[in-house]
Amino acid sequence: APKPLPLSNIHLPIDIDTSSRPLGKKIADARAKKYNHIIVVGKRDVESGGMNMQIVNQPAEEAAMRALEEARGQQLSEADRSKK
Repeated sequence: APKPLPLSNIHLPIDIDTSSRPLGKKIADARAKKYNHIIVVGKRDVESGGMNMQIVNQPAEEAAMRALEEARGQQLSEADRSKK
């Protein structure tokens, strides 16, 4: 499986949708655009300091998870990995 590049070597284009459209429509739109990562930050996330990220359209999902863990400096728990 291909090994992901370090995050410091990658340019990540970012789109932010602050429109009043329903969250489901925003996520569907992001999936239709074939974004590899969808990060949803809501009021509760801001209050808790957390976030929700879905990895989609990624052929080597496990390698992407390892790169995320390396960037965080912390392993993801099984509970974190299975949250939908």
